[in-house]
Amino acid sequence: PMLEYIKRGIERADRVNAEVLVIQLNTPGGSLETMLEIMAEIRTSKVPVVVYVAPRNAIAASAGAMITMSGHISAMAPETTIGASSPINSSGENLNTTAETKAKELIKAAIRPYVTPRGQDAVTLAEAMIDDAVAVTASEALEAKLIDFIADDTEDLLQLLDGFTVQMDSGEQTLNTEDINVQSVNISFIEQTSAHTYRPKHFFPFTCNWCASHLD
Repeated sequence: PMLEYIKRGIERADRVNAEVLVIQLNTPGGSLETMLEIMAEIRTSKVPVVVYVAPRNAIAASAGAMITMSGHISAMAPETTIGASSPINSSGENLNTTAETKAKELIKAAIRPYVTPRGQDAVTLAEAMIDDAVAVTASEALEAKLIDFIADDTEDLLQLLDGFTVQMDSGEQTLNTEDINVQSVNISFIEQTSAHTYRPKHFFPFTCNWCASHLD
């Protein structure tokens, strides 16, 4: 359900020629397969995607942390937490040694291209989240350059994004978010119903999308 919702948000952002798409995230995690699919959707988006862990007291745990790192831009609200990304099985239990090693190496390889440009501190922290279930505050994540901003709210985030240069597949893009029109991408009834059909560890239950574009 969340994969389809995020895909729809990306398609909407592209259709309206949005300046940015913001995925606001608050989740205890989800399945490895869904995580990798969401990360792929984010990285192939033509519109810059900001993954924003919010509101205050939100978490981006487990797979949610990896999705945050996959954003073209990553931000967190104050008093939020990210990390604790050691893999577990579908029942919430530890994997056997071989499966755990394979899963950890796969996840580290998947996020390495996104965090390496941020520097060694970011790489070290990201790998510690996977290997040792380390979790950190927004301030600690910013200090390690794992994220780009700490933003109090939507208005603050848009101010911080204005003039920020992001690296896309097509090249560098400098954002203009001054006097921008914000449009919410609401979750559909079917997506919401489907989400509640599954156990929480299999999906990303607290996610919302909004895109920002300039009015013609």
